[in-house]
Amino acid sequence: MNKRWITLLGRVGTVLMAAGLTLVLLSLIPAQKAGRSDFTGTSILQPKTFSIESQFFLSSVFDPQRGVYVSAQANHSVTAYLLNVGNGYVYEWITNHFSEIQTSSSTFNVSILEEFLNNHPNSVARRENTVGGLVEFQYAPTKLMNVTLIFSNPSTESANVNYSGRLLSFIIPSERALNPVKFVIPIGFVLALPWLTSIWKRRRTKLRHM
Repeated sequence: MNKRWITLLGRVGTVLMAAGLTLVLLSLIPAQKAGRSDFTGTSILQPKTFSIESQFFLSSVFDPQRGVYVSAQANHSVTAYLLNVGNGYVYEWITNHFSEIQTSSSTFNVSILEEFLNNHPNSVARRENTVGGLVEFQYAPTKLMNVTLIFSNPSTESANVNYSGRLLSFIIPSERALNPVKFVIPIGFVLALPWLTSIWKRRRTKLRHM
């Protein structure tokens, strides 16, 4: 490979490495609360039931710069789901497939949730189990979407869930930034290595002749 190509690829490589490091630094900036967007709620779950939470703030349209943080405390193990569809879609699906169900309620048998998830395997954005009665997570979507928050109690005991959360504003969500960085920085390093090695050799030779 001639010197011109080594120089060109080396400069491209250093640009890629710089871009990757910039993404890393931006991803370290913590998410900020999006305005007055705090929400709280309580869900009382009978055995083998799940609840669809209908918080006003969760009806917002989310995008890669707009996410959500949720914290929930339960008296025993429950599962929190964040779906990448709106709760209106979930209610409509239940009505269409279980005509005997009254959707004026927000609590249903867990078998309905299992069937919904079987029919929509890609709808689960986050699935978290409470550990010691507590679960915390945040989520930033990769595209424009609605979300639905669900708490499921598959056990034979009743569960009380107290939850809170807030909408978040991201500069660059860490998940989105770090995925390309895994490739950008190594590729940049490989491209830049011959050029950097050449510069180092020239400087070493120059020093020897001084």
